[in-house]
Amino acid sequence: MDRGQIASKVERVRDAIPAAREALWSLPPGRGVSSTLSPIAALYEVTHAPRCGSLVFWTAERIEAGRAEVADDFEEWEFDEPEPNRWAPVARCENATVYLHSESGAVAVTSADEIKAGSRRLRRLAPGLFEFFDRFALGPEYPTITMDPSHMAVHTGDEDGWLGLLESAGCFEQRELRHLQSQWDRRFSRPGSEPPRAWVDAEPGDTEREFARRLSRLSTAADRAFKKPARLEKWNLDRMGIGHYQGASMTVKPPMTQDLWRLYRMHSSSAYGVLQFLPDELVYERTDRLAEAFEACGIDPVESDGWLAVAQYHGKATLLLHADSGEVAGLEPAPARRLRTFSRDLFEFVSEFGIGRRHGELCYDPGSRNQSRDARHWVEFLESNELI
Repeated sequence: MDRGQIASKVERVRDAIPAAREALWSLPPGRGVSSTLSPIAALYEVTHAPRCGSLVFWTAERIEAGRAEVADDFEEWEFDEPEPNRWAPVARCENATVYLHSESGAVAVTSADEIKAGSRRLRRLAPGLFEFFDRFALGPEYPTITMDPSHMAVHTGDEDGWLGLLESAGCFEQRELRHLQSQWDRRFSRPGSEPPRAWVDAEPGDTEREFARRLSRLSTAADRAFKKPARLEKWNLDRMGIGHYQGASMTVKPPMTQDLWRLYRMHSSSAYGVLQFLPDELVYERTDRLAEAFEACGIDPVESDGWLAVAQYHGKATLLLHADSGEVAGLEPAPARRLRTFSRDLFEFVSEFGIGRRHGELCYDPGSRNQSRDARHWVEFLESNELI
């Protein structure tokens, strides 16, 4: 978000502020200020010391005066911040203080609630002040200035009315807020190892039984190959993943699904040629970063809502499972840069694309000889062991 885009957004929000609120909310015209913090000087040229809902930016003079107290405050709070003198307090939001790093330009925050809860570091929010202003001061992430999603449920009830104003000014759409809310809920969820009883007791369907049959035969073939090195030598393991085809327990937290849990109970993070299922910790980690991955493929990051990242293929493409519909799809990087639907059933997908002849369809770059060769190598392994 550059300065011109911020200025345009400021104009829209300024025009949307009702007269009755002008004493509380204000985006004053910009003016030049003398500040040793260049990001503050740049922002205040757009809007001087703005008041965005409960977020109040201080004047340049007050910011400079507050810098002298930072080291003492951090010492009192027993903060583990190696460069306290490089942080400057620039704004206040309810009981939270927003800080700007004088060298990197990063923006971070802490609050009385976080300190009482045992936090010993600033919570990083954005790599730069303009990005912070766009996403948090004038964007849907405003609630997380005072609420840390990893330690508390984030409420978007719009208690001070600022979020509603931003939405009415066209700063974000409601679906963006819902998408963020689902991300925040996942971060706050405490993982466990016990799945719902219904997941355990559910009778397997036809596709699950067929997958179990194929997996059993593949596991037997893989064991034979590993027990006889001469048999394995003909296969280039740099070109295909194989193993380990044994189940394991899986951490359970949203948005885990019944089918994914039951699949991992049978095969955990197994590999099928160019298709590699992820360990559960990576499932959650990469799921939390899916919005960035969608954007990198030229797809609206909001479209990542509801998907889990469960595997990868050809090293770079991400296999996705939709938590609600059960649809299986692939998020494919360049040259494809697309979201491609594979199946409506997870077990059916693994049977057909992991242990079946459709494995070659996982190639997403028609010009890549390596992708075609590696996929063919796995199919030849399946054929030689009479698995297809």
